[in-house]
Amino acid sequence: MKTISNRVLASCVAVLAGLQISALGQTLIHRYSFTSDASDSVGGAHGTPMNGVTFVDGQAVLDNPLGYDSSNPDGKYIDLPDGIMGTRESITFEIWLTPTIGDQWARIIDFGDNTGKYLFLATGNYTIGPEAQGIAPGVSGNWLRSRNTLMDGLENHIVLTINGPNKLAKIYLNGELVEVKYDFTNTPALLGLTTNNYLGRSQWGGDDYLVGMINEFRIYDGALDQLRVKANYLAGPDAAPPTPNVTNIEFRINFPFYVGFSRPVGLYAYAEGLTDPVDISDSPAVTYTVEDPTVLQISSAGIATGLKAGTTKITATYGSLSVSQTVQVLDQSAVLRHRYSFTTDASDSVSGMHGYAFGNVQFVGGQVVLDGSEGTFVDLPPNLIAPTNIPHSAVTFEAWVSLSPQNGAWTRILDFGNTVGGNGSKCIFLSPNTEASGGVCRLAVSDATPGWRAEDQVSAQNLLGQTNVHVVVVYNPNPNRGILALYINGELAGQNRTFKPLDTLNNVYSYLGRSTYTADAYLNGAINEFRIWSGELTPFQVAINSAVGPDAIGPSDPGTLQRVRLVVTTSMIKGAIQNAKVYADFSAVTNVNVTRELGTVYQSSNPLVVTVDTNGVITAVGPGTVYCNSHVWDNERFQDHYGHSG
Repeated sequence: MKTISNRVLASCVAVLAGLQISALGQTLIHRYSFTSDASDSVGGAHGTPMNGVTFVDGQAVLDNPLGYDSSNPDGKYIDLPDGIMGTRESITFEIWLTPTIGDQWARIIDFGDNTGKYLFLATGNYTIGPEAQGIAPGVSGNWLRSRNTLMDGLENHIVLTINGPNKLAKIYLNGELVEVKYDFTNTPALLGLTTNNYLGRSQWGGDDYLVGMINEFRIYDGALDQLRVKANYLAGPDAAPPTPNVTNIEFRINFPFYVGFSRPVGLYAYAEGLTDPVDISDSPAVTYTVEDPTVLQISSAGIATGLKAGTTKITATYGSLSVSQTVQVLDQSAVLRHRYSFTTDASDSVSGMHGYAFGNVQFVGGQVVLDGSEGTFVDLPPNLIAPTNIPHSAVTFEAWVSLSPQNGAWTRILDFGNTVGGNGSKCIFLSPNTEASGGVCRLAVSDATPGWRAEDQVSAQNLLGQTNVHVVVVYNPNPNRGILALYINGELAGQNRTFKPLDTLNNVYSYLGRSTYTADAYLNGAINEFRIWSGELTPFQVAINSAVGPDAIGPSDPGTLQRVRLVVTTSMIKGAIQNAKVYADFSAVTNVNVTRELGTVYQSSNPLVVTVDTNGVITAVGPGTVYCNSHVWDNERFQDHYGHSG
């Protein structure tokens, strides 16, 4: 057995004025046109038709029976060569597909080794759009789901892009952007080379084979931008057109940016052959400059992040075209509206909106203890998150919880909404576990009755068995944000888009430990502290609060940076994967998790020993020792911490 000692460089770096962003490639590397077989006319990575796949009129026909699952070895699919994705950080999958809609999880593509390592795109069904998921050993899963569904029995153009350096994944359907994921990290580089690379079959035996006809399938090195996607859609499957000639570009920014928050800049292009302008904010052909980079930063994917209040001019350049606009950055800090510390009861020390304990509730050691029995919960007053109480039209929930490993299905840490006919209605909830003593952690918001008909969701690993875990829920549906996010122990665990306005929720009930769905189990655990903020806590403030703990409110200014620590396992087996962690000590607060803070950069001194991607995921590739150094930019100087781990 080979062991690998590794050291990794983590740096938080300042952005310099006039920085030009390097372009990512958009190169077609595999093309399957299915004229008479599954040959690859570009890369020579020919596929193998399995179990009687036929080719009719330039299409691969997968006429499997509806409901025929992938555990059956004789289903029809196409097997592509091992390692076809390579180890790219950015990739695009493009397909023209005529489906017969059936199982939600019927696979369009599924590239992996097994049920613990894969990247797939599923069809969805009549009510749920296509969904992509990525899973790699030792790291959290990523997923995104289209807002629109596929057309049954008609040809659909579907594109999945993954931009690894910017943690960005997108789904396009028939030329239009239908979903974006801003923290997608499970790239082909993270998965490594894969051996089961299927068109029309799943790694999971219970998921159905695809039923339909595939006209064209392509793989690109790099993430296609919307300009290329739109051009390809209009040209159809038989042509591979060049990027359209862009005649003009313009910013569409009619909103301020906010300190600590990120959003696309909104750069649009007019191009020959296209009727409407398209968003090219993340195009690799665009470069951005910021006049005052202490006010705003723009990533290579066109994601702008406010750094401090002020105004600055931003400029975008595409070839010989350029456009500039002055933008404003505002500091709209969240305001603490309610605080429940459970010293002896469920009183609110901020606004006096006291709660009541029911059932077998106990207050022990500054915690409210719930035993999971029916009727044991804390009932807070109604309308705590009504717009009249939350002037920001956005809300943040914050809690420290300890959970028994044994809990019934769909327990709740919090559930604010109504109950109609035994179902939750127009509510927001956080469930630490979706199955009895298992499942996943689920955050959801709904503006429908019953609630499950129209949920925006975020999923993460379940929280069972954890002690004093810090959880933060951010729900900011304002048009300039549109975010639903979950943080665990100071670090983003998942996020999704939501534009369901706060005033569409019906906050009749405000439960801790109980669900608005009457069939769900009661919580078996303890809550140390529960807070409600008007507005959205910044990721950095979440990290500060997590470090400070439940007994005090974290400072808005952590003070002077003292030192930085990089935490990694110093011995790894070849092929193993781990996530680096970076913590910073400031004069006012220590042990702040800055792993995913703005500007963090990871490097390995010897990529032949370990590789480190842009998200801090470390992969052991060979024996040896590498050097670790970490830097964090603190206003006018770098603070360095050097270490050696054998």
